Amino acid sequence: MGTGAVLSRTSSNSSMTASGKPPIVIVPAAATAVITIYNAKRFLEDGIFEPTNVARQRQPGRRPANIKVQRNEKSFTGRDDSSRSRFKGVMVVDSAEGFRDEDWLRVVAVFSTGATWQFNGWKYDKPVDLFSNVKGYHLKYHDEETKPTIKSWNVSILTVSSRQS
Repeated sequence: MGTGAVLSRTSSNSSMTASGKPPIVIVPAAATAVITIYNAKRFLEDGIFEPTNVARQRQPGRRPANIKVQRNEKSFTGRDDSSRSRFKGVMVVDSAEGFRDEDWLRVVAVFSTGATWQFNGWKYDKPVDLFSNVKGYHLKYHDEETKPTIKSWNVSILTVSSRQS
């Protein structure tokens, strides 16, 4: 499954929710996670994976609280229909701290490391409940074993090469 499929399955036909705010994708806050706030934009927008440490070097300074990811609708459909070209956007965050019920209504996807502590303090603090309500993904290196906990959850497993191109 390509990264275009991730966003096309998680965002609706509109780039905004009923509240007028963009949908939300949550990535892990753990610095050792395969996908983080640092490398999510390039991965989700362009389909290019780079390790967090490489992406972080390109973004000196403080960790962003959120990032905006946009893709041209053409990249979702594969059709070149310039007259109907629209951008779809989502907000990517690595913390659900302070989320209200209306924020949870905007969450369209969660990337998980497989660690249950990732969900502490969330509206859905049990993975089975979370992934019954929100689309789940686990991004892992191709040469890593899939964790048993991940196998028991309703998540799509995506793999990337552990070698840089």
